[in-house]
Amino acid sequence: MIVITTPTGQIGAQVLDRILAGDESVRVISRDPSRLTAETRGRVEVVQGSHDDPDVVTEAFEGADTVFWVVPPNMQVQNVVDYYVDFSTPAAEAIGAQGVKRVVAVSSLGRESGELAKRAGHLSAAFAMDDLFEATGVGYRALRMPFFKENLLGQVEAIKNQGVFFLTNAADRPLATCASPDVAAAAAMQWWRWSGR
Repeated sequence: MIVITTPTGQIGAQVLDRILAGDESVRVISRDPSRLTAETRGRVEVVQGSHDDPDVVTEAFEGADTVFWVVPPNMQVQNVVDYYVDFSTPAAEAIGAQGVKRVVAVSSLGRESGELAKRAGHLSAAFAMDDLFEATGVGYRALRMPFFKENLLGQVEAIKNQGVFFLTNAADRPLATCASPDVAAAAAMQWWRWSGR
């Protein structure tokens, strides 16, 4: 059994489609199951709720071998590291209690950058989430993604009207990028029966 979080999200929906193309049993955690297509609802088990809820993840992880984990963005939080850790803690606890063998999570590049990794906002938050899951002893794969091309969609007006987009990346430095289909493809390749890290 594979549990997929954010099954209607930008990445989670694509992971779900790829996994449903195979013959794995799938369970999804969805705050609003009506956002899933009728066909999808007919092919998966649905646990309704938010995946930061201890009761929801405990129910969803029962009998599961593998979990695909995404912390949904929240631009309103005061401390993004606390948000990621607090959001993921119920899952980390349920993983052990329910005997989950593997977790595949969307993380970020840069964890190996030492002290800088502790002061990098959303990146630091993803690394704290990685630490939390690794501490459980579960087989863990962090998909360490670079800059998402979809983030440029928020700059359509600047690109259209000024011919430029704005990033904190120096103009003369290469920018590693990926798109959500790249992430979904990488995640879907992780379902093979592996253990360890």
